[in-house]
Amino acid sequence: MSVEKTCCVVTVSESSSSQEQRHPVSCSGVVLNEQSGLIVLCSGTVFSPFLIHKECINQNPSILHANSFSNNMRVSIDRPDVTANSNVKNGHPRLHQRAELLLMVNCLEFQRAFQKIFIETEKWNFYSGDEDADITFDSVFLSWFAVLKIPGLVTSTLDDTIPWVKSTALRKGHSVLACGSPFGSFCPDLFMSTLSKGIVSNLAGEECAMILTDARCLPGTEGGGLFVSVGDTPHLVGLISSPLCWKSNEWIGLAIVCSFHLILKCILQAVTSHQSLRELATHSYIDIPHVSPSTSQKLTNGRYPTVAVVDSGQLWGSGILLNPRLVLTCRHVVDGKAFLHVRLNANKRLRTVSGRVLYSSKTSSPYDVAVVELQEPLSDVVSPQLGTRFIPGIVSSNTRDFAAKVTYPHLNFSIPVSVLEPLLECFSQTGNGAVFQALDSAEDDVRRVWRLQIPQSKL
Repeated sequence: MSVEKTCCVVTVSESSSSQEQRHPVSCSGVVLNEQSGLIVLCSGTVFSPFLIHKECINQNPSILHANSFSNNMRVSIDRPDVTANSNVKNGHPRLHQRAELLLMVNCLEFQRAFQKIFIETEKWNFYSGDEDADITFDSVFLSWFAVLKIPGLVTSTLDDTIPWVKSTALRKGHSVLACGSPFGSFCPDLFMSTLSKGIVSNLAGEECAMILTDARCLPGTEGGGLFVSVGDTPHLVGLISSPLCWKSNEWIGLAIVCSFHLILKCILQAVTSHQSLRELATHSYIDIPHVSPSTSQKLTNGRYPTVAVVDSGQLWGSGILLNPRLVLTCRHVVDGKAFLHVRLNANKRLRTVSGRVLYSSKTSSPYDVAVVELQEPLSDVVSPQLGTRFIPGIVSSNTRDFAAKVTYPHLNFSIPVSVLEPLLECFSQTGNGAVFQALDSAEDDVRRVWRLQIPQSKL
């Protein structure tokens, strides 16, 4: 199946006979296969308003049956009609079909990773679609996924199943493709099966249960698929759990994805451990072809330069290790401190090392740069190759519109390596930190560019 064919929109509503009819809510979904009935996997968040006994979630169950939800709940699926004539007018041809909820499963590995990383006191906020809908925004539901079926469809073969790969085969930097329908059921002619390309930004949790990606995922794409190419074939590797998250009222342009193979494991455990679900064993998602270990090894990318967290106390930021003892970061990160801490992942464990600020550019300088010398050398450091694809420059800041009080994290200012390279080369030969003082002065044209002092600028 092509990536676009796997995408659908799942809408959950209440029957018209209900006295207080809830506003319909929607999200994206992934069509796993069509053998013995269409099987769809989607986010469980949109089903939360229809849960009869919401307190049962506090007991941390691993499965919820369909009878746990309101009898008035109605589920429908919209998906591209791949059999229709491509010349159909008035938008893309699509099928609208009624569906039934078979069960919901809780990916406990993802839940544990999520609760460990996103601490409530740190003011994280996760957006889950229609803000006007009565949705349980509790982060607990971000680890829940719904299995849906459209009965009576026996039209496809095993060639129509979706291939998948374990997230443990991924490495940071791998190219990925996200497919979902932004804003759910709103304007499907334009937004259905929208593709977005990015990379694996990071991995966390047991068996890489949580995947972090910079692929653009908008509200409504939760439940959509994340794909990685093996050869010329896209393979499903995860489902989008939260397309946007906020930290202290600032938008973080990353998406959180749950590993598909762990969701599948939860489903299979539910099938084998609950007698009422044994009929699900006949569905072919059990037979979905997966990538063999030998093929998975082809996904491995090369090693990337070592990046660390530079923590000066109240402020923190990123830094790149130029060698086992030297870290390049920004002036505003060191915050005027003479000593600070540098943290990095060394041999799969978190290590903290003390550092001394060797140089920090003046606040009047257009170059936001600092150099930190570690008090002890670090082993297994991958040094950058200046002037190559590894380090074309150092990110100084995101774009901030002070009038609108909005930060645009996808538009960044970076100091080019052409400014830094000669100074770093001189320092490597002399060991004299004074060579960096050349950054404290700059031509007027450079200052105007960095301060955006042009009449047309609103930033």
